[in-house]
Amino acid sequence: MKKLLLSCLALLPFLAVADPAPFSVTGAIKGLKDQTIYLRYGKTIDSLKSANGEFNFKGQIEDLTTAYLRVGKTQTSFFVEKNATLTFAGSLEELENSSVVGTRINDDLSRYTASIASLNNQRRPVMAALMDAYQKKQPYKEFNEQVDKIDEQITTKAKEFIQTNPESLVSAWLVRSRFFYGEDSELSSMYGYLKGDALTSNFAKDLKKKIDVNAKTAVGQLAMEFTQNDVNEKPVSLSSLRGKYVLVDFWASWCGPCRQENPNVVKAFNAYKDKGFTVLGVSLDQKKDPWLKAIEKDELTWTHVSDLKYWQNEVAVQYGINSIPASFLLDPNGKIVGKNLRGEALTKKLAELMPDKEVK
Repeated sequence: MKKLLLSCLALLPFLAVADPAPFSVTGAIKGLKDQTIYLRYGKTIDSLKSANGEFNFKGQIEDLTTAYLRVGKTQTSFFVEKNATLTFAGSLEELENSSVVGTRINDDLSRYTASIASLNNQRRPVMAALMDAYQKKQPYKEFNEQVDKIDEQITTKAKEFIQTNPESLVSAWLVRSRFFYGEDSELSSMYGYLKGDALTSNFAKDLKKKIDVNAKTAVGQLAMEFTQNDVNEKPVSLSSLRGKYVLVDFWASWCGPCRQENPNVVKAFNAYKDKGFTVLGVSLDQKKDPWLKAIEKDELTWTHVSDLKYWQNEVAVQYGINSIPASFLLDPNGKIVGKNLRGEALTKKLAELMPDKEVK
């Protein structure tokens, strides 16, 4: 929950290019009347109106991919693949606990879903209360802590499934969905359990790329060189900032959590800018105007670069950025000495690194 509230995440498809083939999903949702059901897979969004809760989706798919079935604000996920005939069974009240059968991966997913159904049922009302408080700008810390405790139990169940089903594609998917944005060491550890089909899957290939990038951007590594244009279309190289502590800050004008974090970066910058510290902002914006307006509004008076390619920003891809804000603190020699220092953590780290220049 903390990650969802405090970061903007990239939606990465689990889709490989191949010749398309048909699939179908037939099912029923208890408690659903004649309401619209949405099915998203790959770049396709399909919809239909249920008949007394019953529905039948048909489509074309190029390879195995994750599908998301949504009714109102509630959704669940399963997998669609070539020539699959799937049967869906669930209830509107507990849509996330739905069962989908008809292929091995969905049969395995249904087993995993059944193992966490009671935890999902505990989580649902607490999550609703949390979001209600968050939207009303009321205190939500207690709800957040409750959700985190339940999520820890769900993560434990996921680990158990992965460890006992190392060749299941669901295990590879679970590593991808539950550990991709977490600690580098835990991602590598869970990836290490995968075997057979799971290890050769597209999910695992995606994981391996992430692990390889994590190794290159670990604390102690020399930051990878890059050059990108600033707001005046002039190229700026990371190496041009050698000799100072540098925070490479990945953000975007459209990212709420980034904008919330900016005052903390401004505070650190203002305190240490004359003491050998600077910031290099790398924006994942798509359009220049909102990027420039956000820089001005948030008073971000340091150097900014971007190629305006959204999540495909070449530096973001190079550094394996899948959620923002994200940052790397470099020493004067370009070595990474800190990652994702949020809140007061950045100022504290700078005070630790430059004790003789600590702000009184």
